[in-house]
Amino acid sequence: RELAADLAHVGAPAALVHEARRAEGDERRHARAMSSLARRHGQRALRVPARARRTSARPSLFELALHNAVEGWVGEAFGALLALHQAEGSVDPAVRGALAPIARDEIRHAALALRVHAWLAPRLTGDERARVLQAARAEIAALRASCPAVESREAIALGFPGPTTARALVDALDATLWRDLGA
Repeated sequence: RELAADLAHVGAPAALVHEARRAEGDERRHARAMSSLARRHGQRALRVPARARRTSARPSLFELALHNAVEGWVGEAFGALLALHQAEGSVDPAVRGALAPIARDEIRHAALALRVHAWLAPRLTGDERARVLQAARAEIAALRASCPAVESREAIALGFPGPTTARALVDALDATLWRDLGA
């Protein structure tokens, strides 16, 4: 919701604003699907505290580009690859069935982040572009460092990658998608 409003505020093309609104609906569906899976496995979905509505001014172009790099380029792309891994690797058909459409949506969200960057980058200064790339690179390093150190049978059954595979997934994105971005 905030991305769509921020893009509209800075005068982004209507197609980008529309795609951000579509992604908001996708994320709501993802939350429902994951809550259902949690209940199916005798768990409750973690409640993420509702964020207070932002009361500050809309972000600058630079702040928007920075957020897009970290959450979009890195977060959405890795989320898509992780969902694909789970959709293919889980022994639970319900997990596979829930994660396959989520993976497709997350791929679309990552593509949206690339289009947002392509629109924002020419509007930034050279220093700002360098700082956006530096933030993306720092997020990639943090993602690589956060790969799980322990493999549980339950996690593997649900399709989660072990530490070696998780790092390989990050490395694969880094060698392809993120390298091409100059991140």
